[in-house]
Amino acid sequence: MATAIPDPESYHVGWICAVQTEYVAALGLLDEKFQAPPLPLHDDNAYTCGRMGDHKVVIACLPPGKYGLASAATVAKDLLRSFPAIHFSLMVGIGGGAPSAKYDIRLGDVVVSSPTGRTGGVIHYGFGKRIQDQTFERTGLLSPPPLVLLNALQKLRALHGLQGHRIAETVNQMICDHAGLKNYQHPDPATDVLHQSSFLHADPDRPCVEVCKTDRIVPRPVRDADPLVYYGLIASADQLMKDAHVRDRLAQTEGVLCFEMEAAGLMDSFHCLVIRGICDYSDTHKNDLWQGYAAATAAAYAKELLSVVTPKETNTEVTQPRKAFRLGLHLSDAPTVGPRLFIGREPELAKMEAILKPNDLSVEQRRLVLGGMGGIGKTQLAIAYAERHRHSYESIFWLNATSSKTLQASLHQLAQHILTSDELKHDDDQLMVLVSRWLSETDNARWLLIFDNYDEPDQYQITKYYPHASHGSIIITTRLPDLVDGAPIKVQHLHRLEDSLQILETRSQRPNVKSSQ
Repeated sequence: MATAIPDPESYHVGWICAVQTEYVAALGLLDEKFQAPPLPLHDDNAYTCGRMGDHKVVIACLPPGKYGLASAATVAKDLLRSFPAIHFSLMVGIGGGAPSAKYDIRLGDVVVSSPTGRTGGVIHYGFGKRIQDQTFERTGLLSPPPLVLLNALQKLRALHGLQGHRIAETVNQMICDHAGLKNYQHPDPATDVLHQSSFLHADPDRPCVEVCKTDRIVPRPVRDADPLVYYGLIASADQLMKDAHVRDRLAQTEGVLCFEMEAAGLMDSFHCLVIRGICDYSDTHKNDLWQGYAAATAAAYAKELLSVVTPKETNTEVTQPRKAFRLGLHLSDAPTVGPRLFIGREPELAKMEAILKPNDLSVEQRRLVLGGMGGIGKTQLAIAYAERHRHSYESIFWLNATSSKTLQASLHQLAQHILTSDELKHDDDQLMVLVSRWLSETDNARWLLIFDNYDEPDQYQITKYYPHASHGSIIITTRLPDLVDGAPIKVQHLHRLEDSLQILETRSQRPNVKSSQ
C-alpha cells in the first residue's frame, strides 16, 4: 500500500513520459510509492509519486493519443503548478536512432541530450510536406539542461569510464521484481536490423522479417549486448521521423543522434534533461519489438543519474533574480502616430479582441496575422490594439521584423528589459534562448509580442523566434498573410466617409472639414 506524503513541496524531481510503455518502465524502477497529494482543480494530470534512491519523484504521462510538443508543454505546465518545489526534471522514454560512421548506435542504446557547440542539447525542427526526401527547417535553439544535471552528467560519465554502467543489471532486476514486465527484456539481437537508407518498408501491415529483403540490410559487426550511452544532440518535432535520407543528412550536418516528438515543448519552460532509449532507426522500418527494452534502458540510466545527485544539490543553483514579469507597454521604437491620431478601424479591433481574448488567461498561444498592402495601416492597427488593451497584458513588446537583422536588434532591446546583467553577456543565439525561456515561464502568461512588417518570408522564417510556450499572444503584420500561420484579418482601405474625413481633419489640423463638403 502506498505511503501518504501529502505535501506537494516534498517533491523536487519531475519525470515526464510520453507513452504507456515509458510510464510502466518508470514505475517499475521506483524504490517506494507514495500516495499522490490532492490536486488543484485546474490540473487534469494523473501522477505517480514515489522515491527513487534518495529523491522524491513525481511522474506524469501524456494522455493516450495526445503526443507532440503542445501536449508535453501542457502536462509540464500543470505539473510545475501543482508541485511548486520541482527544481529539475527528466523527459525519459524512447526515440529513433541516427546511426552513422562515427556513432554505431544500436537498438536499446541510450542517448542523453547534452550541449554541443552552440546548442543546448535539443534542437526544434520542422518538416516539409513529403514523407520521403522531405525538406526540413531548423526552427530554434532550446535551453540547455540545468547546471545541477550537467554536473551530474560529468560525474556519471567519469564513473562509467572507470567501472562501466549498471543499466543491464537494473533492467534485469526490474523484470525479476515485476512478473508483468517480461516484454521489457532484451530482444533477440538478430532482430536489430539496419536497412539501407534508400530501402523503404515494403508493406506497412506486415513486419520486416516477412517482407523486407535481406540483401538491403547494412552489415554491422557483432557487438556486446550491453547498451552504450551516447551524449549529444536530440532533434525534436511534432511529426515522427520516418525518412532515412533526412535522418542521415541531419546526423552528418547537425550531429543529431536521436529523433523524438516532445522535448521541444518542454525545454524553455521545464528545465529538463532528455533521455531516450533507441527503439528504431527513424526510418520506415518500425520495430515495436524493442520499445519495452528501450524504455527500460532509458529509465535505468535516469535512475543511475539520480544516484549521483544528492538531495541537497537540488537547491544549490543560485542565480541572479529575474526581473519581474509586469513590464507594461514597450513601443518606443514603433512608428506610431499616437492613440489620439488613430481613426476608425473599430470592426478590425473588435475582430482582434475576439481572436486574442485579452482578458482571458489561457494555456493556448494565440496568433493573429494582420495582412494587407503596404501603407494600409497594419502597424497602426496593431499598436492601437496594444494601447487599448495595455492593462490586459503584463508586458507588450513591438519587434521590427523587416529582416532577421532588425528582428535580432529588437530582441536585444527586449532582452535589456527582462534579463539580468550576467545573462546579457551571452551571444545572440543564447540571448534568444533566454528571452524565449522568460516568455515561456509558467507564471508569465500575459504577454503580447508584435512582429511588425514581416514582408520577406523567403529571407527568413519567423517561426524560430516564437517562444516555445502554450500561452501568450502574438500579432504579425505582413503583406503576405497567406505565408504566415495565424488567425487572419485582412486590413483594407477605409470605406466610411466619416473616417476618411476625420483623418483629413486630424492630419491637416483644419477643423470642420466635414461641414465644408
